[in-house]
Amino acid sequence: MTIKRKYLKHGDIVEIHLPLTNSFAYGKLVDPRKIRDPFEYPFFIRIYNFTCTEHIVDVSKINRQLLLAPFWLQGQSVAVTKANWKILANEPVDLHEEFIPDTKREFPIGSANPEKWTYVKRFNTIPISTEYAQIKHLDYSSGKNIEIVPFLVQLEILKQKGKDIKKEYGLKDWLEELYYKNFINMPVYVDLPEKLKEKLAC
Repeated sequence: MTIKRKYLKHGDIVEIHLPLTNSFAYGKLVDPRKIRDPFEYPFFIRIYNFTCTEHIVDVSKINRQLLLAPFWLQGQSVAVTKANWKILANEPVDLHEEFIPDTKREFPIGSANPEKWTYVKRFNTIPISTEYAQIKHLDYSSGKNIEIVPFLVQLEILKQKGKDIKKEYGLKDWLEELYYKNFINMPVYVDLPEKLKEKLAC
């Protein structure tokens, strides 16, 4: 049974439709304003390495291993009303779920041929210069639009299988092209050593 609420809350477990495979992915929302070391930012989502071809009722069946590093959402206010995310439950957020990952940032931002690479900790505004090899496994600092989340999930699932989403299904618009370029050559997240997940390499 889903929760009939049109907005997201800290601790919500959500179901996300994956149109390419007509299946469902699952994640948990974390409001950084409500964690033990709070800061002002939009919701983060923890996407799980778990999909199902049918709607699930019991959220305890969800494998809580992460598919991707937690990232912040753009457009979270329309996740339910426009993107049709389903709220399945609301749970407490454990301390380990409050962890905010390091992220990378190119300079100049948006450049196809960056002059240098930096990383930021907990989305601090102060970038730290480093070599790309040290941070290639980190996600970009930019938020992810609600509409692109299913694409990112499907891209990562196919990467686990050694497949390329562009070759399998094609890309439908400029947004998918952008995220494909950024994510296709990143290491598969679930295959990273635990010490590198969400952390700087050095």
